[in-house]
Amino acid sequence: MFKSENLDLLFNKNYLCKILDKTDCTNRDIIYNRIELLEKYNIADSENKSFDVCNDAILNIRKLLDVPKTIKKLTTCIMIKDNEETILKTVKSALSISEVVLIVDTGSKDSSKKIIKNINSEKIVLIDKDWDNDFSSIRNFLIQNCTTNWIMMLDSDEVLLEGQEQTIRDYIDLYTVNFKGYTAAFYPTIISSDEETNLMPRIFNKSNVYYFGNCHEELRTRNFLRFNISLPIKIIHTGYDEPEVLIEKNEKHISFKKMSGN
Repeated sequence: MFKSENLDLLFNKNYLCKILDKTDCTNRDIIYNRIELLEKYNIADSENKSFDVCNDAILNIRKLLDVPKTIKKLTTCIMIKDNEETILKTVKSALSISEVVLIVDTGSKDSSKKIIKNINSEKIVLIDKDWDNDFSSIRNFLIQNCTTNWIMMLDSDEVLLEGQEQTIRDYIDLYTVNFKGYTAAFYPTIISSDEETNLMPRIFNKSNVYYFGNCHEELRTRNFLRFNISLPIKIIHTGYDEPEVLIEKNEKHISFKKMSGN
């Protein structure tokens, strides 16, 4: 029924509408759902996605659309050491979106682990691991210990804003493709007191990925087949400030930059 098509067609609303009448009932619901998500988030045919390689990759469109309607489970991964001032709000912000919150402690001497244990959630898994002066090594250890396909990496002084869970679920659903080898990596906006950035992927499918670099770690894909997607959610890099304070500071900083012409 379906011809082999360019991968771009998975995000082409007009094409998806065109093939609805030629599709059996099972796949029709999947296509409808994908069209609704494209419209909901105003994703244009060629925007909000890029490929490390092979824009011209020829894949079977039916395989790509035939995605099981199941909840894609997500693990939030957090690396900590002496973060008693921030870890409570970080962990709590991740509980509602996560099936598992996996935390690796690399040698805390303060009350960080006690605070985590007092949260008393069955979702939380706390593991001890010696610090080896290699951030990528710890992040790869987290990936290796994940029992879910989807991962969100949070720093120990970051907070995921409330009310964004459905957006994350929708994007994971939209960019889940039933094709071996492809990995999706989402780039949310990270807000600190003086800037907004989206340079680092924080949510990704763990297939074929690993971190490289002992200090400025970088997420890499072994087979280079990856979607890089801007994700319309916000993560707040708090330090010791409350999220609301950071948002206010950030807005004032952006306003000042606009007024000064920078």
